[in-house]
Amino acid sequence: MICTVTLSPSWDTVAVVERLRMGEVNRSCRVFSYPGGKGIDVSRTVRQLGGETLAMGFVAGPNGERIKAALRAEGIPHDFVEVGGDTRSNILLEHAIRSQETIIQHPSDVAVTANDFEALTAKIRLCSRTARVLVFGGSIPAVLPPSIYRDLIAVARESGCRTILDASGEALREGVLAHPYMIKPNRSEMEQLCGYRLRSPDEVIAAFRSTMLAEVEVVVVSLGAEGVVVRSKSDLFRVNPIAAGVVSYAGAGDSLIGGLALGLSTGRGLREAMVMGVAAATATLSQYGSSFFDLKDYETNRTKATIREV
Repeated sequence: MICTVTLSPSWDTVAVVERLRMGEVNRSCRVFSYPGGKGIDVSRTVRQLGGETLAMGFVAGPNGERIKAALRAEGIPHDFVEVGGDTRSNILLEHAIRSQETIIQHPSDVAVTANDFEALTAKIRLCSRTARVLVFGGSIPAVLPPSIYRDLIAVARESGCRTILDASGEALREGVLAHPYMIKPNRSEMEQLCGYRLRSPDEVIAAFRSTMLAEVEVVVVSLGAEGVVVRSKSDLFRVNPIAAGVVSYAGAGDSLIGGLALGLSTGRGLREAMVMGVAAATATLSQYGSSFFDLKDYETNRTKATIREV
């Protein structure tokens, strides 16, 4: 079982256009909506790959009801804490010709009380007793402190559950202090952690020596077209990028975590699990929407994935 926690999920609407010009009428060739947010994306990936998952977090209002109904339709089990206000919504404009994405984020007005936080903490404590992996990901509602991931990871670790954190900024820095099993920053987020620019994969590898990362078992840094760099306490390697036609980058990093978490939860070694993650992430590139992909693409990508020693 892989449990995911999304503190600030979203109801996302994708509009695919062949041109986008300000001040004019722009006609879409496709429109669809779905539940978004990093943890939800991870659960979707795990579900598509045949794994067991449970999505948790906070939902609110009409958008929260839409999210729960859509997850039921996708066959994704969930156990959210319902809070006040309304879950945020986003509009994603996908330029079909240029493969560019423009995101319009609506502000969230969710109201999370101390009782709501305690209810989620209790769910996490219970889930961590049986889950193989617990994934925390995404932004934090403005009403909550940046230290919330630090607190929740500490709760999950009480049962010895492997925890994965995918966040940015202060939330990532605070979360690292709880010593999660794994973090998955991109280049920009890794720079935020280190406090300086990382211009090449070699500079990323050198940054692994940061004392802040010393108690994190595995660090996975996604570098886009330059692949993925992975450091564990006993290994250091790169997974090369897989050639693919790019339609949208949305959710690729979340699918990477989903495939990786599923691999680890089913007893694969880190290298094989990373191949699963990169295969899922690459398959996601050829679909609109976050973490949707074709299983045939995923299986093909697994045969193409290669690892480079560092």
